[in-house]
Amino acid sequence: GKSELIAFTQMIVQKILDILPKDVKVQMNIKSEQKVEAVVVREKNEDKPFVSFIEY
Repeated sequence: GKSELIAFTQMIVQKILDILPKDVKVQMNIKSEQKVEAVVVREKNEDKPFVSFIEY
């Protein structure tokens, strides 16, 4: 469901912040079986990633 997607995305964002160096661009698409559900992008040397939930 939607709450699980939000929680999973928050976990991914935290892992990006904790593990990956800031000088690397990160783009992650979170997909279900049918479609992309969310997109996470952190530009090189940015502190916070951009997160967008895709609603159809």
